[in-house]
Amino acid sequence: MAQAVKHVSLPQLQRDNLNTLISEFCSSTGQKHKKSTIAEFRNQFVQYAEECGNNKQSIGAWISCFLELIVPRAARLRHEPDMEQPNLISFLLKLPLDEKTDEYKAIASAIKPKDVEPLTAKEYLLQLQICFLLIELGYSKVDIYLKKLSCLTDGDYAPSQYSLIIRMLEAKVQALSADVRDEQLIWLDLILNAWVHLDKRDTVFFLSQWINSLKWIKPGPVRKDLLNLLLEASQQSDNQNQAIILYDLFNLSDKAISTGEKLNYLGKILSLPKDLFRVDQLQNMYYFSGNMKSSIESSFMESVTDFQQSNYYIYRYWCWINSINHFFQNRFQAEEYLGVQSRIEQKTMELINLINIQSNAYVETLQSNFTKIEELYHQVEELSLRDSLTGLYNRRFLYNNINELLQLAVRQQSPLSFVLIDIDDFKPVNDTYGHLAGDFILKDMSNHLKGFFRKSDFVIRYGGEEFLIVMFNSDQLQAEQTLENLRTSINSRVLRYMNTYLHITVSVGIASCKFSSSFNSVNLEKLIAEADAAMYESKTHGKNKITSRVISS
Repeated sequence: MAQAVKHVSLPQLQRDNLNTLISEFCSSTGQKHKKSTIAEFRNQFVQYAEECGNNKQSIGAWISCFLELIVPRAARLRHEPDMEQPNLISFLLKLPLDEKTDEYKAIASAIKPKDVEPLTAKEYLLQLQICFLLIELGYSKVDIYLKKLSCLTDGDYAPSQYSLIIRMLEAKVQALSADVRDEQLIWLDLILNAWVHLDKRDTVFFLSQWINSLKWIKPGPVRKDLLNLLLEASQQSDNQNQAIILYDLFNLSDKAISTGEKLNYLGKILSLPKDLFRVDQLQNMYYFSGNMKSSIESSFMESVTDFQQSNYYIYRYWCWINSINHFFQNRFQAEEYLGVQSRIEQKTMELINLINIQSNAYVETLQSNFTKIEELYHQVEELSLRDSLTGLYNRRFLYNNINELLQLAVRQQSPLSFVLIDIDDFKPVNDTYGHLAGDFILKDMSNHLKGFFRKSDFVIRYGGEEFLIVMFNSDQLQAEQTLENLRTSINSRVLRYMNTYLHITVSVGIASCKFSSSFNSVNLEKLIAEADAAMYESKTHGKNKITSRVISS
C-alpha cells in the first residue's frame, strides 16, 4: 500500500530570509541592485536544494513560499502595456496561426528587428509556433527546435517579452525530464527578470504559467491558494490573464476544489468573451456545465443547450487538431513529420474517446430526463382521468377508453350492462351536516364500490352523487344479482361521521345489452341514457330500489 506524501514546510529561518530578500527586491529601483538580488535568489534556492538533497517536495516548499510572498506584490507592478506591442499571450493561445491572416501580419510587423536579432520576425514566429505546438502535443524531442531560438537567451542578454517566452518554453521542456531543480531555476529566473523588465500583464501571465506547472506540489490546495492570490493581484481590466487564471482554478482536480467553487469560477468565466479561451477549454467547461445541470430537473433545457455548445466546440477541437496536422505537414520534412504524426494520432484518439464519453453522457441525460418527463406525463394524464375527490375514473376516462372495449364485446357477442347508481337524499345530508359530510359519504361509497366490482369492470364517478358502472360479460340477470347484493350491503351499513351516525341508500338503474351479430353497432350515449332512465324510475317508485331493462342491439 502506497504511503501518503507528507507535506514539507519551509523552515521559519529560510522563510524569513526569503521574505527579507523579496521585500528588498521589490522595493529597490536600481537595475544593477535588482540584478545582484536575482543572483542572490538563485544562490539561496540552489543552496537550499542541495541541503535537502534535491528532494522534490522540499523544493516545492521553497517555491510555494516564494510565490506566496511575491504574488500579492504583483498588484503594485506598473500596468503600462505598450499598445503598439504585439500581444504574444493572445497569439500563443491561437496557434497555429496562418501567415496570411491579418492577425499574424500585425504581430510580425510589430516586432522590431532588434527585438529578435539575429532572427527575423518571421523566423522567430515560425520556431515559436513549432516549439509551442510540439510541447502541446507532448512531443519529447523539442530541444533541437528550441536551440534555434536559444540565440535570444544566450549570454548576458537584456530580457524581453520575446526572450522570456523562450525561457518559458525551456522550462516546459525541462519538465519532461526528472530534474525538478533545473526546471524551477528557469522559472525563478524568468519571473524575476519579467518583474524587472516587463509590465504587469506579462509578469502575471508568466506567474500563472509557473503556478499551473506545479501540479506535483503537495498538498493539492496549494496551487488553488496561489492562483487565488494571483487573481486578486491581476488587473480587473486584464481580461486575458483573468481568463487564464480562472480556467486554471476551474480545472483543478476534484480533490483540490469543491463543486460549489467550480461552479462559482465557471460563472465568472462564462461572463468573459469566448475568444479568450481555447476550443478545448470551452468544450470542457460546457460539458461540465451540461452534466451538472442535467441532474437538476428545472435546468434540463439549459443542460441540453450546454451539451450542444460542447458538441460545437468538439467540432472546433477537431478542426484545431487538423490545422496542427497541416501546419507540420507543410513545414516539416517527411522524416520529421512522421515523428510528430504519432502524437497527432494520439491526440485524435483522445478526441474520439472524448466524443464517445460525451455522447454517452448526453444520451444518458436525455434518456433520464425523457423518462422523468414520460412519468410526469403519465401522472398528469392519470390525474386528468381520475376524480380528485374519490380517486375513481371520470367521464374523460370513459370516453377515451370505452370504445375499443365495446367493439371487442360486439365481436365476441359478449353481454354488457351499464349501471347508474345515485345516492338517495344526498342534498339534505349536505344541507344538514355540511359539504364535508357529503365528501365523506362520497369517498366511503367510492371505496365500497371499488372493492365490490371486478377489476375488469369500469367504476366511474359520473357526476355529483352519481356513479356509472360498466359491467363486461354480464347480462341482465347477472347484473341484477350483483346490484341487489350491493344495494343490500349499502342499506345495512351505518356510517359514523364525527359524532353523527348516517344511514344511506341508493337507487339503481341497469341497462343490459346482448349482441346477436358481430356486425352490430354500439350506441354509448343510448346505453347510458337508458340506465339513467331506469335509475330515475327507481327514484320515483320509492328509492332504495333497482330497475333494469334490456336494450335491443
